[in-house]
Amino acid sequence: MLAECLRQRLSWPLLAKDNLKEILFDTLGVRDRDWSRQLSKAAYALMFRQISELINAGCSCVVEGNFRHGEHETQFGAIAMQGARLVQAHCHAPPDVLLARFRSRMQRRHAGHADAESLAEIESETVRATQRPLAIGGAVVDCENDAASSGWPADAAARVIEQI
Repeated sequence: MLAECLRQRLSWPLLAKDNLKEILFDTLGVRDRDWSRQLSKAAYALMFRQISELINAGCSCVVEGNFRHGEHETQFGAIAMQGARLVQAHCHAPPDVLLARFRSRMQRRHAGHADAESLAEIESETVRATQRPLAIGGAVVDCENDAASSGWPADAAARVIEQI
């Protein structure tokens, strides 16, 4: 929701990992959870390549994904080395809120995500995970989005735009 709001307000291209992954599902087929993980890696690789191309062309963009500690800092570091100014919107919420949202959207998501097959793993990871921004430099905007938040994502988008 926040990425789409930023895309609209800034008129910048939006590179969203799941959009790329779903194109891969539609092109290469739907299989199991392991296949979904492989296509996630491919989608991230495609995303970072496109970010690099946009930055080299002097364009700004909005990037959206479930970026993980230990997996994506290097790619963002390379993007920063190209001269990009990074502004990270750190979106977080209590685990029970995140899990309720995930469960509610499972039926609407592309079948390739294998949500039902991975539900137990996602529940466990969500409860165990420490939610914190990536260590990638640049400004960090805290975007808590718990069940009681009002005015979200417009307020969060305004705070992100202030940092650009």
